Amino acid sequence: MFTKSKRHGVTLIEAVMVVVLLSGSAVASSFVLKPRWSSERNVAGVTHHVADTLTMARNTSITNQADVRVERIRKDGQAMLQITEEAGPVRDEKVSFFELGTGVTVSGSPAEIRFSPMGTANRDLRWTIAQGGAVGEIRVSPTTGSVQSRVP
Repeated sequence: MFTKSKRHGVTLIEAVMVVVLLSGSAVASSFVLKPRWSSERNVAGVTHHVADTLTMARNTSITNQADVRVERIRKDGQAMLQITEEAGPVRDEKVSFFELGTGVTVSGSPAEIRFSPMGTANRDLRWTIAQGGAVGEIRVSPTTGSVQSRVP
């Protein structure tokens, strides 16, 4: 006559399968619970680029001793920045464009800011950069011309 032995615990295969299933569900849930991670990364990158562009415009106006204007525009359905370095003692007028990427919206006021050779801005600026629920913010102080950014 055969007696049944009682099994206590789990086999190695069963333990490995549980770990694999839990790992897979953790990865899948990260995409479900935070679907905007891609938008947040993109908005953070664009916000940093716009802040760097505004800082460069301020520094260029000081270096070249001429006004530099940065304007928010749409060209062919694409959000862009137009940077105009006015003619001064160092160089002739120069216009360049900076694309902000598809699906990115930039709002706020004013649509244009001008930096003077003293490093100041002609007005207070507050822009919001958004995509897919993620929002970044840029501010420029008129008295100092300093650029501050806040990213998601």
